[in-house]
Amino acid sequence: MQLEGQETFQATVPKLWKILTDPEVLAQIMPGGAELKAIGPDSYQIFSLLKVGLIKIKLDGELHIIEKEKPNRFTLDIHQKSNMGEVDVVIHIKLKKIDKLSSEVAYDGTIKLSGMMGKVSDKVVQPVANLIVKGFMRAMKERTN
Repeated sequence: MQLEGQETFQATVPKLWKILTDPEVLAQIMPGGAELKAIGPDSYQIFSLLKVGLIKIKLDGELHIIEKEKPNRFTLDIHQKSNMGEVDVVIHIKLKKIDKLSSEVAYDGTIKLSGMMGKVSDKVVQPVANLIVKGFMRAMKERTN
């Protein structure tokens, strides 16, 4: 499944970079909440809870911030497992200055589900993924105001 889009923020590129690459902040703005524990430079063990309607799925795995070109772009590489399957997420993030006070965050990536979760139709999963991204962007906007 593909995820892509962009969002404008009333913040500078360096401020957005700091928000998006700070593990404490990143954990707070991830939808459903997450706990990140450092396991190496730009590598974290991640625990999160995904809520889809009445279903709650506990996930654990690793998050890596890779391909960093400060402050312009980086990639989030996430692999998590649960008793219902696995989730692999690779999201390329680009930051671009629009003017003195605003910047754009563009994202493009994929989500791959396997196991029982992989049997769910993309028609069901895509709207949930879009809601998760919107929640993430909303939490970022709160951080930049």
